[in-house]
Amino acid sequence: MLWGCATSSDTQVTDAVADFIQAAELAPKESIRTRRDLHHTAISERYAILKSHKDYHLVEFVRDCRELYEQFRVPPDYRHDTNVLHARFDTIRGCRIAKLYPIEEWQAEELKNLGDAPGD
Repeated sequence: MLWGCATSSDTQVTDAVADFIQAAELAPKESIRTRRDLHHTAISERYAILKSHKDYHLVEFVRDCRELYEQFRVPPDYRHDTNVLHARFDTIRGCRIAKLYPIEEWQAEELKNLGDAPGD
């Protein structure tokens, strides 16, 4: 029963992020420059926010990435280049990246708070 509720909530957040991308008219990039201080925050199983130094990016995965929530088994990442992250080829926690959207810090905060509003 609990798994069904969690799945429904994740689907709502995933749909809300897709709506956000369309409403904000975010344009995907093929690749982004990264640094060693690369951190991700899962928004749903399909999306994550990536922070590198002062830059924020919304990451869309090819498939649902349950590995984002995994604490013990972390699959290795595949990267073509140490300082560049490529959409369609590179991975985060073993999940292939479909699209990379540059976003502002305030947009990242708004995306992190999706699903927190009453009535969601």
